[in-house]
Amino acid sequence: MHVTDTLAYTEDIGRVRFRELAGCCVHILCLAGHMEFGYAGRRFSVESDDAAIIGSPLLVADLAVSPDFRSLAFVASHRFLEAQLPSNHFGIGGSITLFDNPVIGLTVDGAACLEADLRDIGRRLAQRGRLFYEESIGAAALAMMYDLFEFHAARDNTVRSTDRASYVVRRLMDLLSTGVCERRRSVGYFAAQLNVTPKYLSDTVRRQTGLSVTHFIDVHTVPIIKRYLDDASLSVTMIAERMDFSSPSYFARYVRRLLGLSPAEYRSARMPVCSIG
Repeated sequence: MHVTDTLAYTEDIGRVRFRELAGCCVHILCLAGHMEFGYAGRRFSVESDDAAIIGSPLLVADLAVSPDFRSLAFVASHRFLEAQLPSNHFGIGGSITLFDNPVIGLTVDGAACLEADLRDIGRRLAQRGRLFYEESIGAAALAMMYDLFEFHAARDNTVRSTDRASYVVRRLMDLLSTGVCERRRSVGYFAAQLNVTPKYLSDTVRRQTGLSVTHFIDVHTVPIIKRYLDDASLSVTMIAERMDFSSPSYFARYVRRLLGLSPAEYRSARMPVCSIG
């Protein structure tokens, strides 16, 4: 298994310890044989040319694979994956149906496409020491994610849920996609907009997606923060004021939690390297 921090590639998913993958998403392609596993209280089966996207690995139970089972898999933290995508990407709303059914049947061409994506990620993960190592993995992961979004959208093209819980979650996603996170980031605010209590909203989102309301707020806030930090004309104080943070220091702590870097460190990492003469 090729591993780097919260990124891993493996061709032996049967030996992966899902209970150790909190905060990660597991992308699996079955090449041959079959795999069965429990997930969020239900049982699923993966056959040849099936993909599985498991956003909450801690909920996987009783994993079993056939003797002839072969697969490719890529494990990455949600934070790494979300850093590659714009805030209104398909995966946010799609996580609702993936939590309900993480298995996607692929065509032969689709399976070949995903296999190429995964092998490319595995190859890049093994090339430690490259100048743009993480960036190249991010680009390869982005290509894989958009291919998976394509497959997922095709699967769920006719699926429409009408129960209240799903309606509330989808309304939350619609509200988040407006860019409101520039100034509003509390669970209480979104609960009030949806005419539900914060507890109901938190419990419903967790039950429908396996993830927290805060997780989705953070996903939509990251691109806004990056856009502002990429603008050299704006000071950290100015950004904190625009985003309605109580102080620049609180904004800096918030950025470190989401990006793993302080605002200054992020800007330094983004500065182009120039050579003279």
